[in-house]
Amino acid sequence: MTTLLQLLSGRRNIMKATRIISKTAEYMKRQSGSCTQLPALTQLYRQKSPFCMCHTVGSSLKSHTCGELRAHHVGQKVKLRGFLQYQRMGKFAVLRDAFGKTQVLINDEMMPTGEIEVLASNYQVLSKARQDLPFLIRDFNKPNEQLRLKYRYLDLRHSELQNNLRLKSQGAQEFVVPSRHPGKFYSLVQSPQTYKQLAMIGGFDKYFQFAVCYRDEGAKHDRQPEFMQVDLEMTDVTMREVQHLTENLLVFSWPTHLAAICSPFPVLTYNEAMSSYGVDKPDTRFDWKLQDVTHHLHKCGATVLENILTLPGNSAHAFVIPGGQLQVTKKVVASWENLARTQHNLLGVSVFYICEDLTLKGAVSKKMSAISQRELIQTLGAVMGDILVMAVGPTNDVLGLLGKLRLLAAKTMEESGIIVRHPEHFNFLWVVDFPLFTKDDKGNVLPAHHPFTLPREDDTHYLYTDPFKALTDSLLNCVEQIAYVMLLHFLRQWRVDA
Repeated sequence: MTTLLQLLSGRRNIMKATRIISKTAEYMKRQSGSCTQLPALTQLYRQKSPFCMCHTVGSSLKSHTCGELRAHHVGQKVKLRGFLQYQRMGKFAVLRDAFGKTQVLINDEMMPTGEIEVLASNYQVLSKARQDLPFLIRDFNKPNEQLRLKYRYLDLRHSELQNNLRLKSQGAQEFVVPSRHPGKFYSLVQSPQTYKQLAMIGGFDKYFQFAVCYRDEGAKHDRQPEFMQVDLEMTDVTMREVQHLTENLLVFSWPTHLAAICSPFPVLTYNEAMSSYGVDKPDTRFDWKLQDVTHHLHKCGATVLENILTLPGNSAHAFVIPGGQLQVTKKVVASWENLARTQHNLLGVSVFYICEDLTLKGAVSKKMSAISQRELIQTLGAVMGDILVMAVGPTNDVLGLLGKLRLLAAKTMEESGIIVRHPEHFNFLWVVDFPLFTKDDKGNVLPAHHPFTLPREDDTHYLYTDPFKALTDSLLNCVEQIAYVMLLHFLRQWRVDA
């Protein structure tokens, strides 16, 4: 969405960009609000609109909201998730979320949901709160204003503030940020990250924001210093539900003059993207996938290659440039070899030409056996006139180099007038299961994203044994469009299965 709006931000296309934002706003408005626990003004709007978040955005983490259950739900099994509003005698509780309250083993006729009660078969404390809370969340005997402001995130759970904030547009102050030029600065409109998360802790279910952003990253063909983004904060959702909402948003707001896009978007894991494309933001508009050819080189006859592959952690990967013999010149190959040596600590890159007799022509090929050459060509599916690009060394360095060369080779072919990536094709892609941790140059363990990223449930035990095994963005044509993260939660929430 960011790049799309940037591409349409010129004078001639400003009306198109405005229509896209309007359509996006219309879709996001459909996904916000509640149909049961809102004041009269918002309730009136909901009566005129058939859309309601309770019925359009589901969650596998809960079957119903705490303000949704009524008498006709009696006899059904439900799964609820929310904050503990009251607790009495160790077994009576009132559960609350952004949409209302539901009593568990208690009958209060004053509640809209008081006609029913939930008989809990089991419960799980998702995040434990301190015993001595500054004040209780209730609509009577409220604490003084100074104490409420000090613990604003608790105060936001009061129904009065919840109703007020749902009807008002909120923003944050701009920050003055030093630039890379001495003595100069610029004003950066910041997304109020801390305040958004406090709102989530305060009991708000979802927060959607259209934000004008400024980033001092330099202008590129697919990026401008100023752009528009859609910022989402949501509670009690899974990764797939975030993806589903985003996919529907893009499909709904996609410009009609462009080729239509379809959902769901393809999904690649981080390891799949790196092994097939060499980058975590692959351009899937063209094939040219990387392939592991290590087993073909163990006894290929080229001593230099065999010696490198005997070292632990080393491998050989390659990809094919179809019909690239005329476009990939010696000057281009020299620049690729310089890239391998200076940026990836490799001895170089091997570039072979496929001859008519299906043999390889290149510096190292003279020392390779004919059988190894034929096996290599057959494995990669190369034909006469193609170019084979191969690198040998530490796996991460090899994949990183070939990932860059794959894109550089496509650019070289396109500069010669050969269409490799169709400019009117838009290939969206989700890349998931990124590593939770990485190492810096000194070997220290650092978060790959930030320290608040939630690991996968199956990988939590790795945090204490092997943190690099713990795993935790959408892409359009090799450009990151959507970045999402499941945050660690330290809230006192109860999940009830009944």
